[in-house]
Amino acid sequence: VIALQRADECESILADSASMGRAKIVRLPAAPTTPRSMNARRRHREHMLAEHLAGSTPRVFDLAQFDVRAAPATRGLAGVDLTDVLVGLQGRDGWTLGVGRISAVDAARGRLTIDTTLDPARVGALVVGREKFSPREVEDEA
Repeated sequence: VIALQRADECESILADSASMGRAKIVRLPAAPTTPRSMNARRRHREHMLAEHLAGSTPRVFDLAQFDVRAAPATRGLAGVDLTDVLVGLQGRDGWTLGVGRISAVDAARGRLTIDTTLDPARVGALVVGREKFSPREVEDEA
């Protein structure tokens, strides 16, 4: 694992990997940057996420086939509108393979449709996030 960080900003994430002994961790200082406003950083993140998801296709995930959990610090999923919620897609080894966006929920059949570039056969777990993302919002702002 290569971590580019200012001061110790990545240490809380790296601590999990270090405690599991899963990989060697190389810590490098981040290059200096020009300060940007909070809004400029948000727009940049949204633009990069929209670019990543532009190549995605809707894929159906049968929830009976996957370990499904909430991202840390979420208070559960019952009664929540999951449309447009970002989801982490992990391999069977626990490593994150990519990010997707929930585009449809079929509660009766226990299925989520996730816009992703990944083949569901590679995924072992879904980590439902706290943030929503709608590519339409980014397109409207452009």
